[in-house]
Amino acid sequence: MFIKDGAQIDPTSWIVYSVDGTNLPETMLQTQPINATPAQLALMGITVVPDIAPVKTLDEIKTDLRNAVAAERFAREQYGVKWRGLIAQTDRESRANYVGMVVAVQAGLRVENSVYKFVQGAVPVANADVIDLARTVADYVQFLYTREDQINKQIDALADVPAAMAFTWVF
Repeated sequence: MFIKDGAQIDPTSWIVYSVDGTNLPETMLQTQPINATPAQLALMGITVVPDIAPVKTLDEIKTDLRNAVAAERFAREQYGVKWRGLIAQTDRESRANYVGMVVAVQAGLRVENSVYKFVQGAVPVANADVIDLARTVADYVQFLYTREDQINKQIDALADVPAAMAFTWVF
């Protein structure tokens, strides 16, 4: 950022200055701060202040890290999990369907070998297998939440900004 007379100026604006400080007509030149040398900037009375992004606090960095971990966990929730050679969907709506299927089996309301849609397509699922399917999905999602919690505990233990800035994690 270029500063002249205490105010920020456009680095592409044209500035007239004296090459020797005498302000005589024959010593006057015109240039843009962006194209000027440090010596020319000094003659123009322009100082350069580096554009430095504000430093985040440790708590802000930790919040950013936790948000990134949560976003990764949520993305992985959508991937699905392998069950008996099929990919069972694991998004939140599908998980609610598994719970409904378990309740229907327990209440005797689910038709034996009703089809359920997997990533590969609709496949008959025996009532005896519904709980195993729902447990596989629940275990997968619980693994994701447990891993998120483990990483968040590592984030909570970070003691300073350099450690937080250098922190990496793998899901």
